[in-house]
Amino acid sequence: ATIYVRDVPEEVTAVLKRRAADEGKSFSAYVAGELARLAARPSHQEIVARLRMSDSLKAHRLLTS
Repeated sequence: ATIYVRDVPEEVTAVLKRRAADEGKSFSAYVAGELARLAARPSHQEIVARLRMSDSLKAHRLLTS
């Protein structure tokens, strides 16, 4: 897929380009890797939902034991 991101501050772009160069990657490959890494992490909402589900299951087990 192709993603276009507008209004990225110049200082952010400069940092990402430097990091890409430091790793011997193209800017595009570096940003794609960072996006994949970000997408693999659960969001805060997902973490909260998992914790609530875990608490709910524990409470149910205590009540039905």
